[in-house]
Amino acid sequence: MNEEQQKPEESTSQQPSNPGSDDPVKPFRDASMKFLQATMSVQQMTMKDSLQAYLDFQQTVRQLQQEAYDAVAEATRKHMARMSEQPPSGKVEEMYSSRLEAQANYENEVRQAYSNAQSKLQENAQKLFGPDGGDAMKKLMSARQEAYQQYLGDLQQAWSGINNLDPQTIKAIASNIICTLNAS
Repeated sequence: MNEEQQKPEESTSQQPSNPGSDDPVKPFRDASMKFLQATMSVQQMTMKDSLQAYLDFQQTVRQLQQEAYDAVAEATRKHMARMSEQPPSGKVEEMYSSRLEAQANYENEVRQAYSNAQSKLQENAQKLFGPDGGDAMKKLMSARQEAYQQYLGDLQQAWSGINNLDPQTIKAIASNIICTLNAS
């Protein structure tokens, strides 16, 4: 019988005396959830924006590659048409000089097509990754800082609503705050 009498006493001492709104840790948990949701939302939005910018850049790269390929194909077509024409009548030196000039013009056109594609690619990369490209990271850091400031305000408000603190409650609150900061 002694064991049965001790069990109800132990179970009542382990349960909080007033569950629900009297839980001093609840405001801290609520503040933590709000902060974690805000930081997750900011990270998701930043990732979405970054991914979209990267996909747009990849589309531009493919488009520039196609333009360069088309320009080289057109230059090759023109060069082959010139080479298949009737050879000019005259001396062999003139004919050879004419073919060398056509070959040099063709090579210059191909180099120019690749140079144009490369410069356009650099311009687009500079827009995305250059000095203004860090705007996404600045926005992320700013939004995270706002969420953190809001969290600090919520914690301060939660602290002001507490009257009596025992060591276990303080430990639970501290653990909640530390876990929240580590999770963010």
